[in-house]
Amino acid sequence: MAENSQEILKYIQGDFSPTELQAFEERLQKDNDLKRELQMHQEIIEEFENHINKGKGISSLEKVHSERIKSKFFENVEVENSSFSKKNVMKIAASIVLVLSTIFFIYQIPSNEDTLVKNFASEIPKENLSEQINRILEGSGIIANSEALEKLSIGLNHYNKKEFKEAIPNFKFYLSQEENEINASFYLAVSLIQVGNREEGITYLKEIIKHPENTLSGKAAVILAGNYILLKEKDKAQSIVNIYITNPYLEETVLKKLKELHHILED
Repeated sequence: MAENSQEILKYIQGDFSPTELQAFEERLQKDNDLKRELQMHQEIIEEFENHINKGKGISSLEKVHSERIKSKFFENVEVENSSFSKKNVMKIAASIVLVLSTIFFIYQIPSNEDTLVKNFASEIPKENLSEQINRILEGSGIIANSEALEKLSIGLNHYNKKEFKEAIPNFKFYLSQEENEINASFYLAVSLIQVGNREEGITYLKEIIKHPENTLSGKAAVILAGNYILLKEKDKAQSIVNIYITNPYLEETVLKKLKELHHILED
């Protein structure tokens, strides 16, 4: 049973060589007990991951342990093979505690501050479509042509539906006509970060925060500082926070976030 647990952990982590992987998967096809044991490990680990993703930190391990390991979950397991006894099921329960402990260190569970920074770095500020378009048009140096406006509207609709990959080319088309428009650049920057193109997104955010009078610049500062912290560039993050925390144009909610980042950076 212990050997099974070790093999299952290697399988879940992807540590098998191609030969070992083939042998293990062949066993899975023939051994219902092993298949069920793997299923139970995966169910527990998935629940554990869900707690991590919800920012529950170290309490994840305790919560999953109490909800599953100490519950009747393992007593009520239905198995196809009668040789898979209750005694073996409880051995699996004990082995999963060890697996969870290993996964705990693999995932490097974030603290509340880490979660906060990640949330700020991946923020998706949003208003209704008409407000977004009006803001952008007011910031334009010239009146955009109808094709550019159509692309802008399409891009914002995708953005508001969190369809960031589809939004990006439409924002870029609009900015090819209105290259200095700060507000459209903001929505493009957020979209780029959401699809994993952090470097390009940061380039746009750096330009946006040069305009502290713009209402979106404070939100850009929060997102940019959060990303710099994630990139371990705390000096850059600190510089942005120090400058923007005294910005008289800031909304109260943005100021609160900057103060939280300031506190994190001082620790």
